[in-house]
Amino acid sequence: MTAQETSLLNAFETTLTATAGASDLTFTVNTVSDSAGNTLAAPCYLVLNPDSSTSREVILITSINTGTKTLTTDNINKRYLTGSAATSGLSHASGSAVRMSPLQQHIEDINDRVDTVINEAGTALNTTLFLDEDDMSSNSATKGVTQQSVKAYVDTQLTAEDLDISADSGSNIAIDLDSEVLDLEGGTGIDTTTGTNKVTFAIDSTVATLSGSQTLTNKGINLANNTVTTTLAQLNTAVSDATLVDLDDSQTLTNKVLNFENNTAIVEFAVTVVNPGSGNVFYLDGEATANIQLVPGVTYRFDQSDSSNSGHPLRLSTTKNGTHNSGSAYTTGVTIAGSAGSSGGYTQIVVNAATADNLYYYCSSHSGMGGDSVISINTSGNVAGSGLSLSANTFAVDATVITGQSNEGSADNNDVILIYDDSASALKKQTRSAFLSGTGVGNMNSFTISDGSSSETISDGNTITFSGTSNEVEVAVSSTDTVTFSLPATINANTSGTAATATALETARNIGGVSFDGTGNIDLPGVNTAGNQNTSGTAAGLSATLAVASGGTGATSFADKSVIITQDSGTDTLAAVAMDANGELLIGGTSGPAVATLTAGSNITITNADGSITIAATGGDVTASSTTTFTNKTIDADGTGNSISNIDIGNMTSAVVVTESDGIASNDNDTTLPTSAAVKDFVDGQGFADIGLIIALG
Repeated sequence: MTAQETSLLNAFETTLTATAGASDLTFTVNTVSDSAGNTLAAPCYLVLNPDSSTSREVILITSINTGTKTLTTDNINKRYLTGSAATSGLSHASGSAVRMSPLQQHIEDINDRVDTVINEAGTALNTTLFLDEDDMSSNSATKGVTQQSVKAYVDTQLTAEDLDISADSGSNIAIDLDSEVLDLEGGTGIDTTTGTNKVTFAIDSTVATLSGSQTLTNKGINLANNTVTTTLAQLNTAVSDATLVDLDDSQTLTNKVLNFENNTAIVEFAVTVVNPGSGNVFYLDGEATANIQLVPGVTYRFDQSDSSNSGHPLRLSTTKNGTHNSGSAYTTGVTIAGSAGSSGGYTQIVVNAATADNLYYYCSSHSGMGGDSVISINTSGNVAGSGLSLSANTFAVDATVITGQSNEGSADNNDVILIYDDSASALKKQTRSAFLSGTGVGNMNSFTISDGSSSETISDGNTITFSGTSNEVEVAVSSTDTVTFSLPATINANTSGTAATATALETARNIGGVSFDGTGNIDLPGVNTAGNQNTSGTAAGLSATLAVASGGTGATSFADKSVIITQDSGTDTLAAVAMDANGELLIGGTSGPAVATLTAGSNITITNADGSITIAATGGDVTASSTTTFTNKTIDADGTGNSISNIDIGNMTSAVVVTESDGIASNDNDTTLPTSAAVKDFVDGQGFADIGLIIALG
């Protein structure tokens, strides 16, 4: 059995309030609480008809609705449990007892739960929950441990009883933790001091510290292997025969030669990230998506130390938008330091002859931040002007030559159009007339219109007139260069023949109560489809009344609160009888149905109300819960199916039962029954305990 906790409620008993069938899974009961207010809880075991050897059934209840007083078992396998009178087919009438008793199932559930902790023999903890004599190498997060497991684990951690110590020089030593003391002594320049549970090591006055003001005497500092930190002012004070230049200042070099062949010139762009309203973009020295030109022999640094660059690493690529446009990061001569948005973060490129002619800067994490900006490499020292682009040593006209011009609202045949000749891979000019001729459009001096059977050529300067016909088609020309064709309010057209193109009526109409708009066939209920027609009004052959044979009642009206009945004479006669009093019923008879009320018999009362009848017993009735006393009644206890239960001595009179105090000796008759105490007392009084058995052998 599965280990589970089942609920118990001492001495709980109730009754069914509805019949429980052989396959039912829900049971309604009179109460789910005992007299003290304790409420039954699921899961629990209950017995239906516990006192019946033929109907008793043990059930596991899995849920309880205290509001509706409904007990539920979630499947049929939880019915007909061990102890039931049968394994199936049991039903229980309303009023049957429902009782909670100590059951086999309760004890088994308790044992199962105990077995999860202690083995079946009760001699050891269950190893599925506890680790016993284990060194805890399993490292279980779900098992407990015994004292032996803890000891085994601790024993594995203790490799020796001594503290082993080694140093940079000298032999190793072992300190017996129980009997020896470890002495910590300071060497040259080191002092030791003991305190509360600690030893403090400190340098003495003979040692120079980084922050101290000691003077070094007879010391040599190897600047090749060491760094001296100072300021320019301090150095200029210390150096008497020269003046030093600060790299960060703006001093002017006089009579100096800068050898760029052996030195590096760095041009720095300050990079910031700004959202101008349509997303983040890179700004170089305050300019959004700036186009820049780089010169070979110079190192260019894109400084991203500004915090706005955080999360936006700037990278270079030969493809616009880089990796976001199927390109890759350009790495030739490129150095990346630090992180974008942090001090010291930058992307740097050394430009030389091997550098790609055109590069693009982009954000490796976000698309579109470099826009269309281009980094061109000026290998000749030339600079492209407005409308020109420079690649290596080649100048080309860029798109601004076209897009930057003012718009022309009209054109004649001699105007020139700039086009790209694909076969020659070059820009060329062409007149408007040549362009139109080349496209096959013509000069639009004339065009032809046709109605399908005849045609007419409209020459330049001619006017096309759209004419309507009287009462058929109206034509109107508006000031917005629009021609409108419409139908007049009254149309006198030839409507002979079939309207081949008509698919719907503008306004739907009803035919036989069915809407018809011309888009589909009409189905009439009661004609070609099932249903009824609205027959309100007077149909042909229908008079003020309709005979019974024709489906009518034969009457013009009926009184209020009447029902229609047939009479015992004729087949076409209907009548109406009034039912206008409380408790009236329509009762059949040999002469036809009639209205009557019920008549009360002996010990019965009948109460007639508006729409209801109450029948009740007036007395002498016995119910299962009543305390009625039977007088002059005979109960056949031996009858089939009859039994008398819950009878004890207290329920029987002295005329029937002889008690110990009454004594058997004084009640020598066949009409009373003695109690066990009366029998024992009588027997003990006969002196049988003092009688011995003597056997003589002679």
